[in-house]
Amino acid sequence: MPDTLKAQHIARLTKGYVLYSDMPHSVSIIEDTVGWHDPIGGASKRGTGGQQFGTARYQEFRNDLS
Repeated sequence: MPDTLKAQHIARLTKGYVLYSDMPHSVSIIEDTVGWHDPIGGASKRGTGGQQFGTARYQEFRNDLS
């Protein structure tokens, strides 16, 4: 993903952009039915996050980290 973002100066992916690799390969995004995708934050849904990590507010999860 770093090569894809650096080469195109972007932080989102949609139709017309290219996925680059550190190998000599690249793939064009030719269709996008969602609008755009976040390659940094990844994909998540409210329900699946709660199932995987439990339900709590941001402060409840992060205050005990050192």
